[in-house]
Amino acid sequence: MLVREKNFDIRKIADSGQCFRMNETKDGVWKIVARDRLLWVAEVEGSKESKKSDKSEESGKDHIYDFSCTEEEYEDFWKDYFDIACDYSRFTDRIDKKDKYLTKAAVYGYGMKILRQDIFETLISFIISQRKNIPAIKNSVEKICEKFGHDIGGAYSFPTPEELFLADLESLKECSLGYRAEYIYKTVRLILEGEFDLDGLRRDKEISNKLLLEKLMNLPGVGIKVANCTSLFGFHRLEAFPRDVWIKRIEDNYYNGHFDEDKYQGFAGVLQQYMFYYERSK
Repeated sequence: MLVREKNFDIRKIADSGQCFRMNETKDGVWKIVARDRLLWVAEVEGSKESKKSDKSEESGKDHIYDFSCTEEEYEDFWKDYFDIACDYSRFTDRIDKKDKYLTKAAVYGYGMKILRQDIFETLISFIISQRKNIPAIKNSVEKICEKFGHDIGGAYSFPTPEELFLADLESLKECSLGYRAEYIYKTVRLILEGEFDLDGLRRDKEISNKLLLEKLMNLPGVGIKVANCTSLFGFHRLEAFPRDVWIKRIEDNYYNGHFDEDKYQGFAGVLQQYMFYYERSK
C-alpha cells in the first residue's frame, strides 16, 4: 500500500540510532523488522529525495512510500509503530527562536519520528549498545535474533523473554556480546522470575519519568544512558533525554556544557534526536 506523508522520512529514522533493525538493501529498499513482523519499504520514484545531504530539507513536499503490508496491517500496527499520526510541528514550533543550533537541527531532521518499539527489545538492544558502534550493535542484535528468535519468513524475530530465558551464558557470548552477555542473562531472569516487573512499568501511565529511570537502573548493566534510551525509544517517554558522546559534544560546543531539557518539558527527547542526527550527518 502507498503511504504519503510530509513529515516522515524513513532514512532519517533509520539513521537516527534509535533502532537497529532497519536496513537498506542494495536496491534501495528498506528491510524493517519489529517484534515478529517484517516490512519492506520503498520510496516511490518522484517523491522527495531522502538521501543524506548537507542541505536542509524542505518541508513542503510529500514522501511517498510503498509499504509491503496490507492496509489493515498498516492501521493495526505500522502506523502506530512509526508514530505517523503525531504532528511533530507541535514540538518544533516551540523551539526557542534564539537557539540557532537547535533550529537548524530541527529543520535538518524534518521527517524524524520516535518509533514505538517493543520495550523488552529496546531494553536488551541498548544494553548491547554500550561501548559499541552502530554496525557492531546491529551485528550482535542480528546474531541474537538468528540464534534465539524464530523464522518469520525472510528474517528472524527478536526473541521474547521466554525464548532468551532458554539461552545459557555461553550461547549468549557467541553473539559477540562480551561482558554484556552476563547483563542480559541476569536481566531476563529477573524479569521472568518476577523480581522485576517490566510489564507493570509499561502499564503504569502515571509513573514519573524520573522514577521510571530509577527503576530501570536497578537492572544489571543499565546506567542512566541505557535507561533514558529505553524510556524514550521503548516506553515512548518523549521527555527522556539520553546523553552520549555526540550529545555531550553538542553541549560543550553550543550550550556551555549543558542543554537545559527542562526548557522543553514533555518532548526534549524529540529535540535530542534532531540534535543527534544533525551532528552525525554534518
